[in-house]
Amino acid sequence: MTGCGGAIIKTVFTSGERLKESRSRGASMMKTKRADGNSFTGARGQWVGLALAGLLILGGLGLDSQAAIDTHFVATNGLHQTPFTNGWASAATNIQAAIDAATDGDTVLVSNGVYNSGWTTNVENPAGLGSALPTRVNISKAITVRSASGNPATTIIKGAWDPVTTNGLGAVRGVFMAANSCLIGFTVTNGATYTNHMGNYGYCDGDGGGVRGASGSSVSNCVITGNAADRNGGGGAGSITFYDCRFINNVQVDAAAEGGGAMYAGTSYRCIFIGNRAAVCGAACGGTHYNGLFIGNYAQYYGAEDSSAMHNCTVTRNAAAGRSGGVSRGSLDNCIVQANYVGASVGNFAYMGGTAYVTNSCISPTSDLTTVSGSITNDPKFVDNGTGYGLTLVPGDYHLAKGSPCIDKGLIFSWVTNGASASRDLAGNPRLRGLYPDMGAYESAPPPGGSLLMLH
Repeated sequence: MTGCGGAIIKTVFTSGERLKESRSRGASMMKTKRADGNSFTGARGQWVGLALAGLLILGGLGLDSQAAIDTHFVATNGLHQTPFTNGWASAATNIQAAIDAATDGDTVLVSNGVYNSGWTTNVENPAGLGSALPTRVNISKAITVRSASGNPATTIIKGAWDPVTTNGLGAVRGVFMAANSCLIGFTVTNGATYTNHMGNYGYCDGDGGGVRGASGSSVSNCVITGNAADRNGGGGAGSITFYDCRFINNVQVDAAAEGGGAMYAGTSYRCIFIGNRAAVCGAACGGTHYNGLFIGNYAQYYGAEDSSAMHNCTVTRNAAAGRSGGVSRGSLDNCIVQANYVGASVGNFAYMGGTAYVTNSCISPTSDLTTVSGSITNDPKFVDNGTGYGLTLVPGDYHLAKGSPCIDKGLIFSWVTNGASASRDLAGNPRLRGLYPDMGAYESAPPPGGSLLMLH
């Protein structure tokens, strides 16, 4: 488990396919008749009374069993009986109502469905002028909001684009998260922001079309897709930590902003960034990223990222119109940066007047980078490079093939062996399986006498 209990996702790209997943857990669904003759759906194993549900949540959060913690249920066809704690029969019909009934430490458990109605404002700085941007789900307390199935494909939070301009006065952000809140197992889509200084709270109303969060908030096992931001972070913005998430086809617009088509600031562990686009920084702007895969992103400037700390990441087949198709400034440790493009030419790296630190990484080729520390310039030899680049990419398989020069060539940094989230690779395997970690997002070296199992 990671973050607030998010499952580690084992993902492999094969030619012509976007995602193939094998999840570490799942829950079957069952239908139950209500007194009015209608049916509602809940996850098998979650159809429990309040006492049992409380025990499950206590165990999941590692809290003392004497603490007063409630589970609040949500289903699109529930009976909406406040405070929504008497099992699925009492379930709220929208997520916000259950959040409003919860207190710090509680869990909101959400059944399958598309949640695309209602919104709140004033989600940031409520004691002051407040935020004016409407938000579909405002996790305003230190609680966990979790899908019952654990499957993002079946539990969807849907914001709204301005019908004319995408970002504008008709926009609704997907989710706002208060400090120490958690979101687990959802798709967040179609969120958008105001433009520039619209609203009461300035830039904040233009950041984070999908998710915006305060310090200590975390998002696990979620798909952040099809969101837009005018200023920063089309998919997500703020001091959020993302675990095992996929950022797909998110957009950032304003060329005068710091940018980030997928993500602005924050931290990510084992996340995939694909098909995001921006005026500045196709995938990520700033922040810290561990064991991530950055492929097929596009920007006017900086195809994948700028000014980020990148640890054991793979950055390939991204594109930009200018400056760098791959990475710029920031730092790289144990990373692979290969075959990123500026226009039709390879352009992996650009300093652009900033400071860059590159340690034990594979930069191939290095025509635009002459000073690296302990790094190599060989072809990393992926199992399958895929075809195309930028938004035309058909993904391949970015595990390292047998004989790759990147195997056992990384350094053993503290985060490789400390047992925390960063010590597992993108597939959820231990980061240190040979004498040294590999470069890139996937650890390929099997234990002695063993073999590498790839899950499709």
